[in-house]
Amino acid sequence: MSGRTKVAGTNISFGANFDPYALDTTTLASGVTSVTRVNKFELSENNRLARLQSANLSFGFGFGSDTFKKRREARNGTATESVEEEPELPDDDNPFSELSEEEDNPILSTNVSPLEEGDDGYAKFEIPWNVSFNYNMRLVPDQSDFNADKMAYKHKLTADISMTGRISLTKKWDMSLSTGYNLERSEISHTNLRINRNLHCWNMSFNMSPFGQYKSFFFSIAISSSMLRDLKYEKRSHPRDNPNWM
Repeated sequence: MSGRTKVAGTNISFGANFDPYALDTTTLASGVTSVTRVNKFELSENNRLARLQSANLSFGFGFGSDTFKKRREARNGTATESVEEEPELPDDDNPFSELSEEEDNPILSTNVSPLEEGDDGYAKFEIPWNVSFNYNMRLVPDQSDFNADKMAYKHKLTADISMTGRISLTKKWDMSLSTGYNLERSEISHTNLRINRNLHCWNMSFNMSPFGQYKSFFFSIAISSSMLRDLKYEKRSHPRDNPNWM
């Protein structure tokens, strides 16, 4: 079973797994006790409807440039309904045309009129970004600790904190980062950095996992069109090179 709700801007989700079938133990010739799941119900064997397998509880919240923009509009009383405009189509007749200066400059790349100014007298410009945080707790069975009296595995609690963020420095540059920290092992969990560049009819991307056992990188330049997706250049790390590539 699982559920999800939102309280004061915080997303809360929870869940639990139960098993109605009982466990049985068998002592092997070597003296090791083997635990197996049998075709008998917990209700008839241990006087309970089901056995708790695992449970989880997580809290998450996020904010970004739109969050502060809406607050400013609400404070100034200038909130307006956003009107979605039809995006301009690229110049397909000239796929190798150079990018304009406005497309590659965060100061000149604006979504507002050049005459619109902020309270400080400078022209407004936007760099969209967002960040989200999550705290996860999990109750999982400890396979090395079996309680013969309750005929069930004891449970252990694990917890970790995760963070994801994204920012668009210009209309063509996009960066994202995901990472976390395992509170049980006191170490940084899997971390991934992604950088993407829109090159009009081409697309360039770079992915890197700089920490942990599975650190790696992947670089790619490919045509955006799905019809020519096999026309690309890729460079990636190999598992045997992982300890040495950085």
